[in-house]
Amino acid sequence: MQEFDYIIIGAGCAGLSLAWHLLQSGSQAQVLIIESAAAKGNDRTWGYWSAKSGPFDPLASVSFQQAAFLSNTFEATLDMEPYVYRVIRSEDYYQFIKKDLAQHSQFSFLHAKAGAVQHHDDHATVKVDNKVFKAGYIFDSRFDGPAFAPGPKFLNLKQHFMGYVIKIKAPVFENAPLRLFDFRVPQDGKMRFMYIIPYDAHTALVEYTLFSAELLSQVDYKRAIEVYIKDTLSLKEDDFQIEETEFGVIPMSNYPFWKDSNGRHIKIGSAGGSSKASTGYTFLRIQRHMAALAKALVNGDKVKPYRPAFKYQLYDSIMLDVIQRHGGSGAQVFTDLFRHNKAAEIFRFLDEDTTFAEDLKIMASVPPLLFLKSLIHVALNQLK
Repeated sequence: MQEFDYIIIGAGCAGLSLAWHLLQSGSQAQVLIIESAAAKGNDRTWGYWSAKSGPFDPLASVSFQQAAFLSNTFEATLDMEPYVYRVIRSEDYYQFIKKDLAQHSQFSFLHAKAGAVQHHDDHATVKVDNKVFKAGYIFDSRFDGPAFAPGPKFLNLKQHFMGYVIKIKAPVFENAPLRLFDFRVPQDGKMRFMYIIPYDAHTALVEYTLFSAELLSQVDYKRAIEVYIKDTLSLKEDDFQIEETEFGVIPMSNYPFWKDSNGRHIKIGSAGGSSKASTGYTFLRIQRHMAALAKALVNGDKVKPYRPAFKYQLYDSIMLDVIQRHGGSGAQVFTDLFRHNKAAEIFRFLDEDTTFAEDLKIMASVPPLLFLKSLIHVALNQLK
């Protein structure tokens, strides 16, 4: 049986971030990172906003201080100051972290599929093929988003998306802002919008995003993107070429993910609840949790799974209920939200960094009866 101080299962955003934060904290712990795939390309793109500079800002392929919001009843270019919205390609992130870790012999990589984790009072073990590995803690980021089913007591939506990185002959996106939401697509009873990241005058990610319980067929995602490119961006088929395609599924659930952690077996990333239930944004929440875990490990403090404050759990549950039962109203809810509040106020609320008075202001800007009904429905559902 091989022993390590810590074992990390999964070399995606959460797993690599924890290893990197351990390195930055000065930890000399021996760490094994188990990843099922030997290499990853650009499998996703992470967007995040921040009012302060962070260690990964230099990796951003593009950044914005303005964002466009578009719906059938409201259009605006939002000033995000003091926030900056940055975009990181996952391939750049993976390469950066792995290059850093490779310079330190305390980190080992094993390309294999990890089995079940067994947790004990003072250690945990995991079986890989015919070998057993032991560690003081095992941090596990494995999560099957499409198959996640928490049970009828909990709300369970998925943020699912497909995006094309397109290269255009004409400088269509010259000086264009981030298109954060474009709700001018058929809603068909579910919350749907387009999200556009201009990388330069000729290149952009055009992404079709839905909040719903069920996924679409690959054909349906592609059709929606291609119709948008043709009808809204006014591009003909020979005006552009598709350079990359990305697809992802993020959980949007009020399920208490922290309950899946058991003593020495700690769930991290989306599996540990780092994806914000009402928006799906994950990157900065992962960084904050991984930094907190690394600090606790170095200081010998209690290691805790991620758990948001109760009031934000409640807010997320109400918003999820509105989207799940009244998905066709999502466009109007977000229109009201951005029509009546500054972008910085909304970002601070979504960052879970507001006072109760600020919360009330945000909540007063959206349809009160709709949200009151959802509050009652959420409360009654939890009493079942």
